[in-house]
Amino acid sequence: MALVDGNALACEVRRAVAQKIAAHRAPLSLVTLVTRRTFVTERFVAIKEKEAHRLGVAFRTVSLPPPVGTEAVVHALLEVARNADGVVVQLPLAPTVEEEVVRNILPLSHDVDVYGTTAFTQFAEGRLPFVPPVVGALQEILAHHGITLAGKQVAVIGAGRLVGAPFALYARRKGAAVTVVRAGDGFLEEALARADIVVCGAGVPGLVQPEMVREGVVVLDAGTSESAGKLRGDADPAVAEKAALFTPVPGGVGPVAVVKIFENLATLAALRAEAR
Repeated sequence: MALVDGNALACEVRRAVAQKIAAHRAPLSLVTLVTRRTFVTERFVAIKEKEAHRLGVAFRTVSLPPPVGTEAVVHALLEVARNADGVVVQLPLAPTVEEEVVRNILPLSHDVDVYGTTAFTQFAEGRLPFVPPVVGALQEILAHHGITLAGKQVAVIGAGRLVGAPFALYARRKGAAVTVVRAGDGFLEEALARADIVVCGAGVPGLVQPEMVREGVVVLDAGTSESAGKLRGDADPAVAEKAALFTPVPGGVGPVAVVKIFENLATLAALRAEAR
């Protein structure tokens, strides 16, 4: 069993990202728009802010107090995009906000998460010159451990915009046979039992148990949620005993994905400069 040290890998990736950011004449800036404060949200915002300080990026959080409606979020989103190089729409959104409207209005030029409709469509079509941060992180982890996707059976748990949906697209593009399942899906155990690689993005703590996976499986856990005041992944830590490669939560996929947000920030800034 190999346990992925996401913090160590993030340090390696950070060196190249720092060079890309330093290549810009003016300091770059990132804004995180928060509509719903949760334990996980607070953790993720704090991690992004810490990474921004490491890389010399100006960071700001804009929190909209409840109750917040779609119109207020759209107005705030367009306003922060005018005054920053990149925008993160922090999920989950408040239940009073129409997610599709927010995705449709998020400018491609500032969409570091590939969350908006335009950026995601271009990614799905293979036309986007960068990838969603979690996909980028999983790319780095697989490459670092010499694992290829071609010909593999891949089970993706969850079909969310930031993890499941983009990675399923990416893995199919790389030649994997991909099955997308959801928590509570009757096909979950069947899909996991035959998977060579499992990618978790459901946000259900302890969803994947050791008896559900085969020996030598690769488990990449990008599902995060709170349980008893701690950050938890979708895979029970005991799954690591059966896995050839396992990413813990916290400290696995997350640190690398955060650095990839800033790599996308630098890429978008460079693309805007070229277009001028």
